Amino acid sequence: MLSSRIVYHLGEMKIALDPESPSYVMPELSDTDQIILDIGCGIGQTFVALKNAQGRFCVGVDIDLECLTYGYEQFPDISFVSSAAEHLPFHDNIFDFVFSRACLLLTNIPNFLAEAKRVLRPNGRVWFNMIPLSLEMKYFRDSVMDFCFIFLAGNLLFR
Repeated sequence: MLSSRIVYHLGEMKIALDPESPSYVMPELSDTDQIILDIGCGIGQTFVALKNAQGRFCVGVDIDLECLTYGYEQFPDISFVSSAAEHLPFHDNIFDFVFSRACLLLTNIPNFLAEAKRVLRPNGRVWFNMIPLSLEMKYFRDSVMDFCFIFLAGNLLFR
């Protein structure tokens, strides 16, 4: 059974693949975008939905190990890295394009922006989108409930 977090990202991929969806919003790649970073990548759904991402070096970072593992197993052409948006484990000036579809509001925004700027090459491009905080809070609450269920079930089973 897939967790609510994986189900959420699969739903985001469905939206990202459907330009007719009212929630559709996607970055556009230029010819110069060869090394690309997705901050808050989830399972890598944005890279999967980007039609012209093939043949480019695509790196996704997220703090959710379950989502990264799922993405790694499903989409081997994407490089997945476990990292917080505020502390990216990359050298300065290496990405042509840095984007984030949904996680900006869940970060320390000044640190997020400073890190995005640090890893971006001179004349590189950025693209950030935000989803409503109320929706982010719903997903956070669902994740906490998943954790509580697993924690309580574990305590009951291993007493």
